[in-house]
Order: sequence, then C-alpha cells, then structure tokens
Amino acid sequence: MAWAKNGTPSTLGGTSDTCEITDLSGLKFNQFLWHKVNTTNTNTIMRINADSGSLYGNRYSSNGGADGTLVSKTNFELNWINSEEFIMVYGVAISGEEKLFMSWAVHRSTAGAGTAPQRLEMVHKYVPASLTDTIDQVNVTNTDTGDYAADSNLSALGTD
Repeated sequence: MAWAKNGTPSTLGGTSDTCEITDLSGLKFNQFLWHKVNTTNTNTIMRINADSGSLYGNRYSSNGGADGTLVSKTNFELNWINSEEFIMVYGVAISGEEKLFMSWAVHRSTAGAGTAPQRLEMVHKYVPASLTDTIDQVNVTNTDTGDYAADSNLSALGTD
C-alpha cells in the first residue's frame, strides 16, 4: 500500500474562514494534515463532502484528561481556540460502512522551551445518508469571529 498526494493541497494566500480540498479521489484510506498559522478568534471544525447534516460523532481527550463526547453533530470538532496548531486526521471510508477517523492535535501553548506543548486526541465517525459514499471533499472552517491567517495549509494523502 503506497500513500500518495490525494487532491490539490490548499494554502491560503490571505485571511479566510475556510480551507478545502474539493478534488479528492474517493480513496479508502486518507490522511489529512492541517496547519493553522497563529491567529486570534478561530475555532476549527472539519466536514466531509461539505455535509452539514447531524451525521458526526466525536470522542476526545485533552492533555490526557477524561473523555468527552459530542454526538449528532454537524461536523468534527478539531480545535483549540486562538492558537497555532497542527492536526493530523486519519480516515477510512469503506463502501457500506460508517466512515471512521482518528485525529491528533498539538499546539505550542506559551512560547518558549519553558512550557510543554498541549495535545488533543480525538476519534470521529461520519455516517452519510448513503454508506456507499466516498470521501471526495474535505474542508476546515472557522466558526469564530476571526480568520485563518495566510499560509495556513490543508493537505491530503490517500491510498486504496
């Protein structure tokens, strides 16, 4: 199984509330990489195939703390508010099955070596109306009052 670029990576040329890849190849296995450049008043969510129905479930743990859940949501929650962050999301989309994802996020916390970075571990599922749907599009969207800064980037790798 060889991983290769899937779709056209998106790097913001200016500020924006959305970064997306709209030409994914419908592969079974995907990895999405999101780097949000330091900015203020942002809250990151992810949607698959631009689907905003209540079809998403999330489980998360922040810095090794207790699990939390968010069910019947309209998106994956992927965020820390107001921080530069790097997020990796792995997904599997097998025809006839619910689509499952695992993600990890890290952000620097306070600048300098005197503080440890913070982490967020998450698992998600997406249950489209038709379980035969493939993953053809992914987008990250800001739901707060600020914008993503220029040079924020969303990239994808995939394989069957």
